[in-house]
Amino acid sequence: MSPSSPASGARAPGWPTQITLLAASSLTVMAGAIISPALPGVRAAFADVPGVDLLALLTLTLPALLIGLFGLPTAALIRRYGARPILLGGALLYALAGSAGLWVKGIEALLVSRAALGISTAALMTVVTVLAGALFDEAPRARFLGLQAASMGFGGVIYLALGGALAAIHWRGPFGVYALALLLIPLIAWSLPPGAREAPEAASSTPTPPPRLARIFTASFIGSVGFYALPTQLPFFLTDGLHLSDPRLAGGLLAWMTLVASLVSLNFARVLRLLASPRRARALTYLFIGVGVAATGLARGPWGVAAAMLSLGLGMGLFMPLLMQAILSAAQGPHRARAAGLLTTTMFLGQFTSPLLSAPLVNAGGFPLMFGVIGVAVCCLALRA
Repeated sequence: MSPSSPASGARAPGWPTQITLLAASSLTVMAGAIISPALPGVRAAFADVPGVDLLALLTLTLPALLIGLFGLPTAALIRRYGARPILLGGALLYALAGSAGLWVKGIEALLVSRAALGISTAALMTVVTVLAGALFDEAPRARFLGLQAASMGFGGVIYLALGGALAAIHWRGPFGVYALALLLIPLIAWSLPPGAREAPEAASSTPTPPPRLARIFTASFIGSVGFYALPTQLPFFLTDGLHLSDPRLAGGLLAWMTLVASLVSLNFARVLRLLASPRRARALTYLFIGVGVAATGLARGPWGVAAAMLSLGLGMGLFMPLLMQAILSAAQGPHRARAAGLLTTTMFLGQFTSPLLSAPLVNAGGFPLMFGVIGVAVCCLALRA
């Protein structure tokens, strides 16, 4: 690393380390969504299995449950062993478990591999969050968080578009995308210092007041429920609701949303300066996400869905960096790894819970009711931003 002088107030690691963290970040949020275009194919391949509709959704969301469960244990491992071995092991397991869908036979084995993928993603995400707090001062951290969210977004554009194209060939095709994580292993070994871990400073800092953390974690959970209603239900909405069966369309629409989010994230620090208030930025973020989700259910064709994806992308471009900035500013020194683990937990438990909430709503009143209820719930976050 080549950090600048701490006295300058602009301490940041060198570009090799930053590129490694950005590459690892690009694998995390889209861990489940990569296979979203393949969900109808998964359902058809295992049509003789009882409860296949729910099991197909679980192949997408089960990683989120395991990420949520392993966020805090990963934080403890980082404090004990440092970030480098956890990141290396996480990248290797991500590649092996994610690509297992290319060859496993039964849906039970597929679900086991998806659970292992969740554990690996918990390692990647928690390490990156902890190091973003440990290696960066406040000003360069805001720039990095924007770049991080953009790397997740641009990675998602590539992964989702590639997943849609591969799903059009065979439903197993998108699982091969996970093998790209193997390219990350030599990068981690070369650029990340062996002893990197959470920041040792502020060892005597007082814990953040619980109400402040509770607001952050509540927003993380509800926002994630809203966002994940799209990758879990959009392929079925297009197929069953709009009678558009080409899996490339779902991948393309999700990639469009992610592209918009990436462009917004690239300008995260500039948007914060323009709005002049983190609270105003949070309120707009929740409104954009909620309106985008609700508008999806009102769409009558692909162009209507694309317009809804525009609103959702505007919100998601700010959602991740705002949450991470809030948690890294609120939790200092020895409290930071635990807070990062809890952020990972609430975010991905929200993703796992999303289809458990959305599926009964679809059964009760169809896709417009489901998208409308979830969209309004996210909009309500703006009242307490």
